Amino acid sequence: MFLEAGAAEMEAGRPLATELCTRAIYENIATICDFTDKLKLLCESVDYSGVEQLVTKAAFVTRIPSFITRHGDDVKAPQILNQIDKMDKRYPNFREAYDHLSDIVHPNGMGAVIYFSTIGDGYVTFRDCGNMPDRARSSLIIAALLLLHVELALFETEQRLQKLSADETKRRG
Repeated sequence: MFLEAGAAEMEAGRPLATELCTRAIYENIATICDFTDKLKLLCESVDYSGVEQLVTKAAFVTRIPSFITRHGDDVKAPQILNQIDKMDKRYPNFREAYDHLSDIVHPNGMGAVIYFSTIGDGYVTFRDCGNMPDRARSSLIIAALLLLHVELALFETEQRLQKLSADETKRRG
């Protein structure tokens, strides 16, 4: 969905929105890969209870303070930057790319200069509609390629789950 939305925003002339979608893709990749890494370990150790706890927690984690107060730290979602850092160990420059995207999409000087100004003849001109930098398109394409790592993580996880199921079937005889 973020990939399609990013492409649509690029076509509509809104590259900053494309960068927001790209950043969301990075966050989703980090979250899914963190989950599948934990799930694979539980499958390998044949920890059914751990699998159930992990899946249940992943389905209901939140950052909404009132929910955490009501239900405890068990429902507290992990910090996205910790998951981004784990991805950086796997794929160098993942964190650097994420940090660039964050700087661009947050209301700061970098985002304003990149997306709303042109510099020429000693003047800086700001445009309400923004520029059409190629960077947004390139970032989105790179994020699309990184989504292949999610596919691989899901494929590996599915194989482990199938093996776990087959082992359980044999055990029950």
